[in-house]
Amino acid sequence: MATTHLNFLNSFLTVLNSSIGVRKGLPNTQRKKDAGKKTLVLDLDETLIHSESSNHMISKPKNSVSISWKNSSNNSQESAYTRLRPSVFKFLALATELFEVVLFTASMPQYAKQIVKLLDRSGYHFYLLTRND
Repeated sequence: MATTHLNFLNSFLTVLNSSIGVRKGLPNTQRKKDAGKKTLVLDLDETLIHSESSNHMISKPKNSVSISWKNSSNNSQESAYTRLRPSVFKFLALATELFEVVLFTASMPQYAKQIVKLLDRSGYHFYLLTRND
């Protein structure tokens, strides 16, 4: 079943890459380790992780990690509890073998960088696109 999904994804990305051909927000060329690979853009929030603001929480949710960052728009310290989707590390390991992986979020860059630190424990060095890119 996984092979069927990968074949479908590969076909879809071939069409997508050939019709778009623009790397907006990314370097014009791929890194050496990703040369020739198709680009897979993954949304962080609700796809790879789930985060909830810790401001209104009484206790830390089960199986969550606490993250914090400085909000540059108002200089406040923000925090959230984040849960990783099941098998997210296995998925990212496989995805980075097959694709150039780009992580996207509509959230603030400071928050996104904390999430990428959490997800990139194997040193994949994902590209990150945020609402500011």
